[in-house]
Amino acid sequence: MITIGNKNITIEEFERLYKKNNTLFTGEKQDMEDYLERFINFKLKVIEAENQGIDTTKSFLDEFNTYRKELAKPYMTDSATLDQLLRHTYNKMVKEIQASHILINLNPKASPSDTLAAWNKIMNIRKRSVNGEDFTMLAKEFSDDPSAKTNGGELGWFGAFRMVYEFEEAAYSISPGEISMPVRTRFGYHIIKVHNVRPAIGSVQVAHIFIRVPQESSSGEVVAAKEKIFAIKDSLDAGISFEEMVTKYSDDRNSVTQGGLLPWFSTGMMIPEFENAAFALKEPGTVSDPVKSFYGWHLIRLIDKKTVGKFEEEREGLLGKMNAAHFSEVKRKAFINKLKSTYKFSLDQTKLEKFYSLVDTSVFTASWSSSVLPDPQQILFTIGNRNVFMGEFGKWIENRQRKMTPYNIQSFVNEEFTNFSDQVVYDYEESFLENKYPEFKYILQEYHDGILLFELTEREIWNKAIQDSAGLVAFFNQNHENYKWENRAEAFIVSLKDSSLVDDARKMISKYGKKKNFSKEMLAIKLCPDDTTGSCINIEKGKFEKGTDSRVDETGWEPGLGSNVKHNGEVTFVYIRKILPPSLKELDETRGSVISDYQEYLEKQWVGKLREKYPVKINREILSTIN
Repeated sequence: MITIGNKNITIEEFERLYKKNNTLFTGEKQDMEDYLERFINFKLKVIEAENQGIDTTKSFLDEFNTYRKELAKPYMTDSATLDQLLRHTYNKMVKEIQASHILINLNPKASPSDTLAAWNKIMNIRKRSVNGEDFTMLAKEFSDDPSAKTNGGELGWFGAFRMVYEFEEAAYSISPGEISMPVRTRFGYHIIKVHNVRPAIGSVQVAHIFIRVPQESSSGEVVAAKEKIFAIKDSLDAGISFEEMVTKYSDDRNSVTQGGLLPWFSTGMMIPEFENAAFALKEPGTVSDPVKSFYGWHLIRLIDKKTVGKFEEEREGLLGKMNAAHFSEVKRKAFINKLKSTYKFSLDQTKLEKFYSLVDTSVFTASWSSSVLPDPQQILFTIGNRNVFMGEFGKWIENRQRKMTPYNIQSFVNEEFTNFSDQVVYDYEESFLENKYPEFKYILQEYHDGILLFELTEREIWNKAIQDSAGLVAFFNQNHENYKWENRAEAFIVSLKDSSLVDDARKMISKYGKKKNFSKEMLAIKLCPDDTTGSCINIEKGKFEKGTDSRVDETGWEPGLGSNVKHNGEVTFVYIRKILPPSLKELDETRGSVISDYQEYLEKQWVGKLREKYPVKINREILSTIN
């Protein structure tokens, strides 16, 4: 539709921007010809900026790429994958599990040999349990979970989001009575035995009164604490308010000021005795019998209960939890795995294994160099139509290495490769966003052009108008008639806190106001000689055009004293010395307006030159098709 120099602009681009901006600010349809002229001027500047190479500068590329990354984030998800994850999580959320586990500690960065040893150990324990040995006794004997020595690995009841993700996934994937295969988490290898599954009982909010019983308490103190909690319960039954009892007796100082109120909690978040008693309460307002726990005695009052809603009701809350740090990575990993399948990710495992010997412990002192690679151009893996070379992975390791505690090289390489390949796959998908999503392309193009326009206009117009003092003076002199003062009142606005001083102040101003040396200090000395700061009176001097100060306008613009007026707790009046006739402004009196007009002048001159440099052709026939 439009050709500017050698650049063609389609009807699609023009029409989209015209319709987008048509009623954005004014609410009224803009004139087509007027918008066309402004659009062409905009494009002329963008083309000039590109020809000057501004879009290749580091500052431009840094800003543009940062914006692109942020803009890309909402597009770098797969709604089907996300919905599948949400539904999978919801299906866990509606159930709760009672389970035990056995843990064999293993450092996340353990060597393959240490990993294998831990695997063999946990598998041997699993075999013994499957063959009939008591799981509890095996946990007490072998588990590296310190609590297993006393609880036999028992975890109690728990629901979704209560365990680390890998553990939770494994626990929810087996049936009661089954023992899972070894599960790797950041703590090591686990085997899990599920005892029971039940529908989720939801969440609850309660208030409580707590009487602490330290473990080192004497038998007398233990008895006294029990008698105290039962006496408090008797008082509650007799009608004393729960809040009053909390204030007087509760040892939970964090909840006392809230009447004993605790945050909402679900299964697995409280000690079992407290949790069981809280969920056993049926009606809001009811109070439990005294409950004994490891920490002392509790009286629990039910505030409210919530059950798990339908998927649609829980979806937003689930999405919020999925955006938390750990689950965000789960979501990202699921997305990347789908991309790998879509684009047929293919790894040459033998090439990856070469890095096990090419990378040495110098990488842990941040001194390893990828120059040791014998053939960096060998293909390490492919994703879609992109070949990724060994040298690229080598540079990734070299650029990311830092001083750290050494660990197994093979584990290090595998970990870095996972991060590297995931990022490559992610970036590969991101590179197609302009083709996949037209709106993304349009928004990005607008931002691209906007940065260029700002950079070039700042250079060619704004800075020049401010820095070119000779040009500014010449422009002002040529257009001096455009910068005039209208009639002005040369006036004082007088304010006094003490109304008893007003009459004297008016007399003095009437007598001395026309003198050149008239000042606030002169009045203050005479009106309030003991006030060394002169704060008893305030005078604003100025030359006021009509409409610039309502207090001056209210005088009727007659020379002399105006009426007394109450203003902000003070008595105020205006004294007009004289009315000044219209006059030309000095440059310093109107510099801001002159700079603005000079910028507009420079821009018109500049656009004229650009139109000569880049001839504009408009296909009116195509233009006429736009409504």
